[in-house]
Amino acid sequence: MNRLTGVAVVGLVLTAGFVGAAYWSGQQAEQWYKNAIAEASKYSELEITPVRYERGLFSSEAVTRYRWVAGSDTLSDAADLTFATREQIYHGPLPLAGWGVSGVPMGLAAAVVRQTLDPESNPWLRQLAALYGGQDPLVLTTQVGFDGASSTQVSMRPLTANNVGEWQSLKFSGLEGQAQFGAHGTSMRGDFSVPALEAVIKAAATAESLVESDVQLGLRDMKASVNQRKGAFDLMFGDTRFTIGELRVQEAANEAPILLTNLAMDAMMAPHPQNLQQVNIDTVFKAEKLMVESWNGAGSLRLAFHNLDGTALSQMQQWQQKMIAQPEDLQAINELVKVAKTLLNGKPEIVLDTDAKVTQGDWRGKVVLNLQNYGESAAIPDLSMLLKVLEKGSADLVVSKNLANALVAQAGQQQLFDMLAAGFLRLEGDHYKATARFENGKLFVNDREIPLGADDAANQ
Repeated sequence: MNRLTGVAVVGLVLTAGFVGAAYWSGQQAEQWYKNAIAEASKYSELEITPVRYERGLFSSEAVTRYRWVAGSDTLSDAADLTFATREQIYHGPLPLAGWGVSGVPMGLAAAVVRQTLDPESNPWLRQLAALYGGQDPLVLTTQVGFDGASSTQVSMRPLTANNVGEWQSLKFSGLEGQAQFGAHGTSMRGDFSVPALEAVIKAAATAESLVESDVQLGLRDMKASVNQRKGAFDLMFGDTRFTIGELRVQEAANEAPILLTNLAMDAMMAPHPQNLQQVNIDTVFKAEKLMVESWNGAGSLRLAFHNLDGTALSQMQQWQQKMIAQPEDLQAINELVKVAKTLLNGKPEIVLDTDAKVTQGDWRGKVVLNLQNYGESAAIPDLSMLLKVLEKGSADLVVSKNLANALVAQAGQQQLFDMLAAGFLRLEGDHYKATARFENGKLFVNDREIPLGADDAANQ
């Protein structure tokens, strides 16, 4: 009898402990949910707001609304920019309330969150749910650690559909991905992939439309990855990559498709190696093969922003969040001007570097602009203010003779002759070359000074 009593007491203690742990985990899960929304809002042009949160003992339910803010005033249907997700939150330390739910792991965790799209929040989400036969198209399953770190699995089901709106056919292989987030948003790592997407867009029935025949769209091996860590100024430093193995676009009436293979984008944000108060951002775009009509070749583009004041970047981030919350703030422009001046105090540098090799020839170009604080600005920006912002700059262009002739073929050869006669281009061997520089308020093209206007010359 004493043994049975002891076992019962132990059982009651364990049950009470588990219930207490589940209640505590529920509190932690709700706090994690609020923190996750706050962190996501910092680095997004989405307005993210909690609509409902109902906390139970072993599980909780939430609804979150997302509204696209950037450029929303230029779109005709603002309602299409808003949607919601549903969150089913299973409390730890063991998420037993999620037992039997697909994709919910049973390991030790503070909580497991299963997030799906809310089909009732938007007309196109209702249509999407109908295409998937009532199944959840997109599922995110997040395992939350006791320290606040989390790991998320992302899955979007494959879909095959015909005659859906403007789409004659659609074949989507699905999306798979995973991401890990450090506690309090201190780091973010993840990768996502879409093996294939094939679609045919119907020919437009109206004469006003630009689409004259069916358009076939094909995409292969699309991948994205991110590896970032929070550093100085509360900024996320690291690398973001995006690649497409093949992108093909073809009109039914046109035999030659537009084809890009091994298209890649790589963006890196890092502290300045010589000045830790500044930040460098470098972005590179590359295409291993580009085929458009008679143009066939490869190319790359590099866009870099160097010597960016870290404090100013952080302030711009805060300004963006404020604009999302208060889009009609009349003081916003004045605040942005102050931030811009702080940014210009660090004398930022902008670099645009391009390179291309096609069947018609080759091209190399580079532009470097060094900016500075322009002092007191006029109410309406003009050329004189822009010249004050530009401390110095340079531009170099080298283009093969055959490629230059092909580029001006439609405009006529006279345009090329005029540029040669004016000294803007010079022919060296089988390449045209041009060099420009701006310094001390003066512009030179191929070492020849180009007047900027009487008023501006007087100001200089």
